[in-house]
Amino acid sequence: MSNLRTDDAAHRLYPMTGRLHTSWGAAIQARAGAWARVLNGDLLMVLALVAVALLAHGLNMFHYPSFSYKDDEGIYISQAWALLREGQLAPYTYFYDHAPGGWILLAFWMWISGGPHAFGGAIDGGRVLMLLLHLAMTPLLYHIARKLGCGIWAAALATLLFSLSPLAVFFQRMVLLDNIMLFWVLLSLDLLLDGWGRLSRVVLSGACFGLALLTKETAFFLLPALLVIVVQQRWEHQGRFAIGGWLIPMLVVVSWYPLYAMLKGELLPAGLELVPAGQSGTFLVVSATNTNVSLIDAMLWQATRSGGGMFNLNNQFWQLVRAEWLPRDMLLFAGGAAATLVNLVRGVRNRRALVTGLLGALPLFYLARGGVVFDFYVLLAIPFLCLNLGVLVAMLFDHVSNWMAGTLAVLMVAALSTGYLASGTLMPLYQKHPDQAARDALVWIKQHVPAESKLIIRDDMWTDLHEPGL
Repeated sequence: MSNLRTDDAAHRLYPMTGRLHTSWGAAIQARAGAWARVLNGDLLMVLALVAVALLAHGLNMFHYPSFSYKDDEGIYISQAWALLREGQLAPYTYFYDHAPGGWILLAFWMWISGGPHAFGGAIDGGRVLMLLLHLAMTPLLYHIARKLGCGIWAAALATLLFSLSPLAVFFQRMVLLDNIMLFWVLLSLDLLLDGWGRLSRVVLSGACFGLALLTKETAFFLLPALLVIVVQQRWEHQGRFAIGGWLIPMLVVVSWYPLYAMLKGELLPAGLELVPAGQSGTFLVVSATNTNVSLIDAMLWQATRSGGGMFNLNNQFWQLVRAEWLPRDMLLFAGGAAATLVNLVRGVRNRRALVTGLLGALPLFYLARGGVVFDFYVLLAIPFLCLNLGVLVAMLFDHVSNWMAGTLAVLMVAALSTGYLASGTLMPLYQKHPDQAARDALVWIKQHVPAESKLIIRDDMWTDLHEPGL
């Protein structure tokens, strides 16, 4: 395994290479020195990256993509509205299509920000939250890249790609559970990559990953990579406590979901129910005539939806690769996949590269597995493809001076920006307003259709038509 660079304080935070100091004095002195170096370089870089992210995602975000592009935005906003206004998890029957953590956060955001129309339309308010989450994920991704072996410039390139890629910006602006889930995943990963071996951070990391699973279940596919890090934490610092310290909080948080379903009598498949078995405190599964919705039925339905088979080159995954993801950003998707493969090979001798490669490969496996795939599902892979590209670039930068690394990074950013402008996929994000027709339709309905009318409408208009105002 390669040695750590002595001028890179962030490398000392990585759990697989950090070393516990033998005295409190040495530990305090080392930590003070690390923070001093971080504040000198990393803080300024993070502030610059957050400023870029604010401009890249904030400019024109209400107009492009149009809020009528995906019904999913309207679905999650309407569910948040139902929680805020009616105390229900959905405006109609909640059938456990997804865990509710994401729109619970959206409802809380509506409540503290002044309601669904605080920023214009209801989806506009949700997009403001997506912007804030992206601004929070920017330093998280940078810190993770540093802890996985990247120098300042390589980590900055990975984070910049996360904020500038037309593929990333297009989907990260939308009110999707995937964007909320990624915030919890990156927070969990950042807490877990703690070279000082603090058990409190391991516990918080497990709880955050549990929240990611309660936001969208697809976070489950990242579980093996985090477990690899947890096992390393066990060997480096906490003995057998690290694994339990991470798994138990995660399982406790996740257990709230089936517990809610059980208390509602909606855990087991239709035709079965749990009944108390006397005074023993146990339950029996018995046949019943109920036809309620069911958490287990919903999970089985989600798991068995087919998208064409893993080895079918015309399945939904390969169609999206050819028609959507590569045209929007070939560098991020194809380059990130290639970098993932290289890092997996390097992982035979380098544990940081192994973890990085796993974080990139597992989302790609999820996308290509043969199930149902929608275009925005690529969100799960985007930050980890950026990480893999950053870790690969760090190999080059490690062999040159810091000044030369900075020069190369600037040239790479210039080439990247030129390529995006030439591709024609970047400027529409900031110039086009495809939302205007749908906004005009909403205004016309509000002005000309009686409020008590019953309409068959799209999900993206549902909340605005039920909420007074606008």
